[in-house]
Amino acid sequence: MKPSRQPAPRACDVGRAPETRIETLPDLPSLIAREAQWRVLWHSLPDATPFQSPTWLLCWARHYAPDRTGAISVTMRDRMLALLPYFIWNGAIRLAGTGPSDYGDALVAPEATSLADALLETLAGLARERGCNRIDLRQLRPQSRLCSVAAPTGWRSEAVPDETCTSVQLRGESGLDALSERWRRNAAYAWRRLERTGSCRLERVPADDSSHAADTLLRLHQRRWTARGEPGLFADRLLHAFIREVIPSLGSAGLLRMYVLVCGGEPIAAAFAMRAPGTTHLYSTGFDPAWSRYSPGLLSIVAAIRGAAAEGDREFHLLRGRERYKRHLGAIECPTWRRTLRRQQSQGTSD
Repeated sequence: MKPSRQPAPRACDVGRAPETRIETLPDLPSLIAREAQWRVLWHSLPDATPFQSPTWLLCWARHYAPDRTGAISVTMRDRMLALLPYFIWNGAIRLAGTGPSDYGDALVAPEATSLADALLETLAGLARERGCNRIDLRQLRPQSRLCSVAAPTGWRSEAVPDETCTSVQLRGESGLDALSERWRRNAAYAWRRLERTGSCRLERVPADDSSHAADTLLRLHQRRWTARGEPGLFADRLLHAFIREVIPSLGSAGLLRMYVLVCGGEPIAAAFAMRAPGTTHLYSTGFDPAWSRYSPGLLSIVAAIRGAAAEGDREFHLLRGRERYKRHLGAIECPTWRRTLRRQQSQGTSD
């Protein structure tokens, strides 16, 4: 289904219900104009992640692709049923958020799953219109409709494993029953030792202080990796600027879950997490290596897990990477997939 060449936003009837329309929102302003509908849709889906929220993706778009981001949406009357944000880069259409995001996907309401093919068909039409020969869908969870929907006419599809994520099933009142007995003892012992050094506290950062929390995280993260002689994740200037803006935005939206360990009035560790419906996602941590003998990083993560359990969450996501400490936290692997669609040679294009 090729989008019509009309002023943005463009729309056409999906054909399955007279009140249902599929629209191409071709730029960031048109996507921002639908933020309220987008937020309602995101909150309504129990399997949505923070990486598909408008708070995360609009901030990402402003930093990474302000002139190349748009979306395909499905609406019925004034209700948004599905949204597929995208951006264009190097002759390919990709999921908005690719790079910093650990999960990628469209948002599709349960009653609209049959329309997922129309989303992808419209995206393929947009690709043809914009001269893109490839659609690159990264970090898809196995249950994503973008994994299973048929390839659009004239496109061939390939799916391969992508980077593995990890998660912990929260069990017990504290949520810590999945942790190894050794690590639970280590955390309790580290906290007792730390308390002997003076005034220490673990606190969740309030929303109105989240801008200071961003600076704290970035500073502690840099200290940790500098001590190891490595640049660290946030040495990338673009990611550094993005994180510095998105943390306060998440705080204002009620999605931020940041825990800071303070000793003697100074923060010595921080854990930056985000909450989605029923789950919490740990994105990054930082700690002062001068305090490493007290396991401050572990203590901040344990605080985040306890906080997630107290809110009734069922899972705590540790996201990409197979670091050894995740096994001790009881993490299980969560596979993701990369699906690439390429225009067939018969269309007169090359890959």
